[in-house]
Amino acid sequence: MSNVQFKISSALKTIIGKELITDDFIAMFELVKNSFDANAKRVNISIESLGTNGAKIVIQDNGDGMDKEDIIGKWLFVAYSAKKKQQDYRDKIAGGRIFAGAKGIGRFSCDRLGAGLKMYSKKKGQKGAWHVLEVDWNKFEVDAEKEFQKIPARYTSEDAIPYDVRHGTVLEITGLRSSDWGREKILRLRRSLERLVNPNQENDAENFQINLNCPDERIEDERIREAAEERQEEVQAWQLVNGPIRNFVFESLELRTAQIFVEVIADGSEIRTCLTDRGRRVYELIEKSPYSVQLDGVKITLFALNQASKNAFTRRMGMRVHDYGSVFLYKNGFRIHPFGDPGDDELGIDKRHQQGFFRTLGTRDLSGRIEVNGANSAFQETSSRDGGLIENKAFTDLKELMIEVALKRLETFAIDLAKFGTEKGELPDATTMSKAEVKQAIFEIITKLTRSKDVLLVEYDADFLNILENRSAESVSALLGNLKRMAAQQNSPKLAKEVSKAEKQLKRLSKAKEEAEIGEARERERAKKAEEKAKESQAKAMEAEEAARRAVLDAQEAKYRESQLDTQNVFLKSMLSKDLEHVLSLHHSIGQDAQTIEQYVFNLLDLLKENSTPRPEQMKVYLERISYRAKRINAITRFATQANHVAAQEEVPGDLVEFIREYLLNIYHGYVLGPQNKTIPIRFHQASKAKFPTTFAPISVSIIFDNLISNARKTQHKVSGIDVAVVEATNEKLVIRFCDDGVGIPKRNMPHLFDVGFSTTDGSGLGLHHVKEILSEMDGEIKANAGQKKGAEFILTFHKR
Repeated sequence: MSNVQFKISSALKTIIGKELITDDFIAMFELVKNSFDANAKRVNISIESLGTNGAKIVIQDNGDGMDKEDIIGKWLFVAYSAKKKQQDYRDKIAGGRIFAGAKGIGRFSCDRLGAGLKMYSKKKGQKGAWHVLEVDWNKFEVDAEKEFQKIPARYTSEDAIPYDVRHGTVLEITGLRSSDWGREKILRLRRSLERLVNPNQENDAENFQINLNCPDERIEDERIREAAEERQEEVQAWQLVNGPIRNFVFESLELRTAQIFVEVIADGSEIRTCLTDRGRRVYELIEKSPYSVQLDGVKITLFALNQASKNAFTRRMGMRVHDYGSVFLYKNGFRIHPFGDPGDDELGIDKRHQQGFFRTLGTRDLSGRIEVNGANSAFQETSSRDGGLIENKAFTDLKELMIEVALKRLETFAIDLAKFGTEKGELPDATTMSKAEVKQAIFEIITKLTRSKDVLLVEYDADFLNILENRSAESVSALLGNLKRMAAQQNSPKLAKEVSKAEKQLKRLSKAKEEAEIGEARERERAKKAEEKAKESQAKAMEAEEAARRAVLDAQEAKYRESQLDTQNVFLKSMLSKDLEHVLSLHHSIGQDAQTIEQYVFNLLDLLKENSTPRPEQMKVYLERISYRAKRINAITRFATQANHVAAQEEVPGDLVEFIREYLLNIYHGYVLGPQNKTIPIRFHQASKAKFPTTFAPISVSIIFDNLISNARKTQHKVSGIDVAVVEATNEKLVIRFCDDGVGIPKRNMPHLFDVGFSTTDGSGLGLHHVKEILSEMDGEIKANAGQKKGAEFILTFHKR
């Protein structure tokens, strides 16, 4: 018997280098994390001489550094990590850093970035020469049969180096493998580095600074600064390449939104949950934890994003939230990829959202982070640096904690609020709701949460019991019953006394409510009779006008219907199935919108009462939403005369091209009336096989085209025809060209077309703004063609959903 040994191919370098480190940004992250683990306080990243043979990336830190023995015995020892041996000891040092990496392969990120590496290193407190190591990674790729350890790297020492550092490590990477390094990519690197470190987390992250330097872009940075000064605007960090990286924390934006914080405490045996809304605590719970102690110290912070907070984020950060990312995961202060990346669903948030679209929040409605602290061996990264965490029991429990405790409770609060003022399922703007409505929703949340048998302690807003007059006896009784039980469990005389006071108040309010309802019914009957008389006289006056108008329309409609009799489409077929159920559905949709308009009007009146000179911005918010709801009602009634429509505001599957064609031909009958009943034809153009199967809300699509057609006809005699054409229909997107042959759009108006209130006609200036908003909600976009020689032209893009 004899012993044999493994041989290691030089191809191993590529496997643990370029193939495990999957992109340039992740490679940069790994090298920055190595600097952090070397106790560096500062890391400078320089990207120099781009577009030349001397292009290079330099990463220098002021960390502990290495001597010759460290370089040979540790850095050149493949897959060896001194961090693993030191981790337990370091973890016990108060204020010490817990290592961000411990696999011993992060150094091969240099290979991902460039073919050549020259490393300078010197230990902190050590005098004498710098230790220099030169590696040509291409040598490992010449012959796979050559053994890894037999390919030499060159070691020397130098008394002085071309960098202004006293100790630490400098990585000089040349022969860059990517040719796309430029301003756009470097700005994306800056954004990514902002999310790399979580300064809110423990592990000394607040004492770690990253600086980005690109001499080639300094002139452009200065031009942007000067342009901002001329406009008297502040330059945002995301606009500039050079300078320190500001670690991003969502709380710094100070957005007025709902937030939930969940923390596993008491060695993993308890969970603390705190929910706040616009900075005010709603409730706080402590309950027994069903999870293992491996989750001890885990923290989860989630923000529910309504449209107002999304818009504010875009203004502050220069990009939309869903392009920035959603729920990130940090271990000991450093980000784990790919959690939070746009399109990533490692946590199963979107998969769950698809099963209950209006009852749940998706990644587009969320921002936040999960924090894992301590040297917890249960949470390990995969060897592939963008592969997330190894799937095990600890990771499964972590996902369950995020969904069941953090996300579901945030949804209960945020989505229950959505029924006040909107039925679309989008999160509401709290400024459109009365204080009583907000408190009512909070009451319902508390009622649900206090049913948990595992709750050990609960605290809630003191104002809750002051709004009992706005709740039904059943809801309040249920809450009081739960609070009674908790008062007994916690032995809290204070809470028991409050409940007793509330019960007495409830009896008084019930009687007062009954008397008020009788009086209100009488007033309603009086108002109804007066309204009926007014309507009767108004109806007679309108009858004559309507008869004349219909005569003209009927003649023109007959002409177009004759050419459409042989077209078997969904609208004509659906006319056979208009039954009571559908009419009731339409009635419900219109009623909901009418109630919403009424609420906005009341809120607007309250605003005027509170402030005799309200800001125009406040007024615009209400007026814009009232206009939008009115257009929905108009679109629904238009549907009702032609189509089998059940809850048209809900998304349905279908061919969007066919829907648009049929809408224009059967709702508009292929034309629209201009001034003096002038007929303006609407022509639809498509290739014979053009299709785009997707999911969409019919009402949303109809409002888009209603607004565009309305804008075209308002140019009066200047438009003689409207053309709607399918430009592109692929598996991923649909591009529609909408144009008229009028006088067109002046260049000076182009930047303001989609602004609220901007109009060149006698309109409200809301139509194009609504079109842009709706398309944005559908993941689409609209652009005006500035180069159109005659008429106005818009390009609409719908993406697959």
